[in-house]
Amino acid sequence: MVKNDTSFFPYDTDEIACQTDVVPQVTEVSRPGLAISALRPGERVAFRTRNSMYRIVVLSPAQQTVIIRGGSHFPRPIEATLVGTTDGVRRQSNWVSIGQRLEVAVGHRLFLTSPLTEIEREPETTPARP
Repeated sequence: MVKNDTSFFPYDTDEIACQTDVVPQVTEVSRPGLAISALRPGERVAFRTRNSMYRIVVLSPAQQTVIIRGGSHFPRPIEATLVGTTDGVRRQSNWVSIGQRLEVAVGHRLFLTSPLTEIEREPETTPARP
């Protein structure tokens, strides 16, 4: 395994300008993952990357809006758009795939994580009855 191989993704992944018209869209799903639009409002999902752990709470699956916290990008919970994932060349919108980088937009900034290694839908909790 080669770490920090800049030939794979030659950009600073701390934050880059959101340029959705530059990255080709992928319509075929070829890696294990989940559709963002299939999630329910209030659902919680944890994403483990090579370097960090991120947790989201879904606000609107149709608009792909979430509250996200984790990693160095989001030390405090913040509202964001979960764009999808990328391999650095192609973007899979509305799809989060193992092995690819999570794309999260906050305002006009696009944040990229290190590649995803695990996705876990957290179990729903039911309030205790008196």
